[in-house]
Amino acid sequence: MTDKTYTFAVGAEMHRDYIRAAVRGSLENHSSHNVWYGTEYVNAAVGMAREGGLSDAPAWELTKAQLVTLVRAIEFVRARVKYGQVVAGVPSSALDELVQLEERLNKKLREVWHDEGRWWMCGCKPLWT
Repeated sequence: MTDKTYTFAVGAEMHRDYIRAAVRGSLENHSSHNVWYGTEYVNAAVGMAREGGLSDAPAWELTKAQLVTLVRAIEFVRARVKYGQVVAGVPSSALDELVQLEERLNKKLREVWHDEGRWWMCGCKPLWT
């Protein structure tokens, strides 16, 4: 059984580079900072960090686990950049772009959870109220 995938429009080339760097940087720090809380997300990060894991296409087909993994990686890297810690491939000037990417990924996750009827996971109200 394959997991359902969702289309995420990545945007500018630099956004793809920041996301890749965020995943790699988070993986490098996972053992000391516990970036992800489950094996499923660590495995998703490892798969995306491999060569060709995140393509150069303008949109990516991602599973829900990959979406959550990317959100957590960006949160982690954004926090490190905000407090002046260096993350390879992510300049401190990228903070605004990382915030925008995180918001777009969170929006996509809210859509996914709402479509599944899990409106409580996204802070949304059910459509029938």
